[in-house]
Amino acid sequence: MKLRALVLPCLLFAGLFAPAANAQRQGTVEFGAYVRKNWFGESYGLHQVAGAGARLGFFPIRHVELEADAVFTPTHTTAYFDKVNVMRFAGMLTFHMPIGEHSAFILGGGGVYNRYKLRENGLDQAGNAKPSIDVGHEFGPGALAGFRFGLGDVVSIRLDGTLDRFGKPAPELTENIDKDWHYGFQAGLAFLFGNRGESFRGGAADADKDGVMDTADQCPNTPRGTQVNSSGCPLTAANPDAAADSLRMRMRADSMAA
Repeated sequence: MKLRALVLPCLLFAGLFAPAANAQRQGTVEFGAYVRKNWFGESYGLHQVAGAGARLGFFPIRHVELEADAVFTPTHTTAYFDKVNVMRFAGMLTFHMPIGEHSAFILGGGGVYNRYKLRENGLDQAGNAKPSIDVGHEFGPGALAGFRFGLGDVVSIRLDGTLDRFGKPAPELTENIDKDWHYGFQAGLAFLFGNRGESFRGGAADADKDGVMDTADQCPNTPRGTQVNSSGCPLTAANPDAAADSLRMRMRADSMAA
């Protein structure tokens, strides 16, 4: 219940920024690794422990990412301490709403598949450890709300809260209930590739802040405050259009700032 109470305010707060949000560049690929804290449904009788996960994502269009996640969580039953390995697979469609240059709120939804493998304590008749057995699987809808804090153009910290609902939980672990909920909190690093030449908020980037976009800037590392021409290079006395170029650049910079 605590996590559900946190997810709703995140959804409402993030929605306030949607009208002004720009997009992540089309074609960007995301790789991520994270730690996930799980809160399994009470009827499952499993200890609430942490697992490790990985993410692969792709932006087919601005704002929108297709994500595939896989998480492995080794836990055990609360009654007999039998070991249970939980594998969670999720496919999500997420919407990214940039805040600042490299950060964004994230909202999404999709499908979740869980698989459970049980290994009982003790030895079999031959004196060997008892093998793992498949004790059930389940599929249901899932939702995600999160935040990405960019450390640069490529690396970012990502924090996500998830909510999964299962209409027919694994019967071997539950008491044939009609539905149950799983919650999760994920924290880790994400690496974005393919977004060079464009800021996180969308549109062309201007790394040296001279008023000329990087895609057209022939002098990309101009010192801050230097007057430049339309190619992004410092003005010289040999340039007959220096005054006109300087005026155009100042007007362009003023319009962008406004």
